[in-house]
Amino acid sequence: MVPQSDVKVIAIVLPLMLSSGFLSKPSRKTKMRTLSRLAFVLLCALSASPAFAQTRLPAQITLDNQRPASLIELVISDAEGKAVARLSRPLAPGKKSALKLGKAKGCEMSIVARFEDDSEVDETLDLCKEKVLRFRE
Repeated sequence: MVPQSDVKVIAIVLPLMLSSGFLSKPSRKTKMRTLSRLAFVLLCALSASPAFAQTRLPAQITLDNQRPASLIELVISDAEGKAVARLSRPLAPGKKSALKLGKAKGCEMSIVARFEDDSEVDETLDLCKEKVLRFRE
């Protein structure tokens, strides 16, 4: 099955190639002009697609502990279950800390946090959009 965005690209590109004579024996100049037009059209089409618009995972995120208990454990995992980051030392109440992220596939990350008062947080977040993790009561 072809995604709808790809169908739109094909619907734009194919007539362009046919009308320019690209499929019949064109001159070198015609080929270059058509290829540059084609590249422009593809770039415009791809930049409008959601997959291209997806931002990259940041190198680090900020942890903000607004709970009355210390954050004692934090593991961030990618969709495949691979740990991308771990808390190296407890984060006291009211404190902030930067946490470096390792290489990961995608933006959707599983966040598992455990606090000193035995409460836990288990969520999935888009870390390409959420660059600050605020823990509140």
